[in-house]
Amino acid sequence: MGYNVLDALFHKLKPTAGLCMPNVEQLKDMLDKAEDYTAKARDLQTFVAANPALPDQLKSANEAVAAVRDHIESVETRITDILAACEISSAIAELNVWVSNPNGDNAAAAAAFDKLFGGVAHYAAKLPPPVSAYAKVLEQIGISRFFTNMQDKMNPEGSGPHGRQLREVLDTIDNQFRPAPRNAP
Repeated sequence: MGYNVLDALFHKLKPTAGLCMPNVEQLKDMLDKAEDYTAKARDLQTFVAANPALPDQLKSANEAVAAVRDHIESVETRITDILAACEISSAIAELNVWVSNPNGDNAAAAAAFDKLFGGVAHYAAKLPPPVSAYAKVLEQIGISRFFTNMQDKMNPEGSGPHGRQLREVLDTIDNQFRPAPRNAP
């Protein structure tokens, strides 16, 4: 018993036709597609008649394309791994400078923490649970620039509203705990 293309096509179209009543435009579109597919099948049959080895050649070509795709995906994976490692290395170098001079550039250190968490997220995703469960959180820290934004908000010397508010709070606390001046004789 051979494969009946029309039966297979009927069974695919039947649910579509049963769900809605196709209008004339939809029917014309279906007929146009059917005509196009049958023309392609006729052309393929002509090629196969002229070259009986064509199906095997097409299969080999398809396998070669799949192999190239696999290599490209492998190279892409390696590149993203290298970029994540470079991001981690760069962040650690920046943080080492900051650690050696804690009064140094806090904004650069915050940005380095963002890069560090983003790079670590890439590798955390490759590890088994429970570590892989943290990958999205770590990635979001890097994407949203969490440490950079927090450093901006917590910087009392900042020019934005958060900096001014924090400066006022710190000044108020400082004034409350500063000893009162003694009356000079």
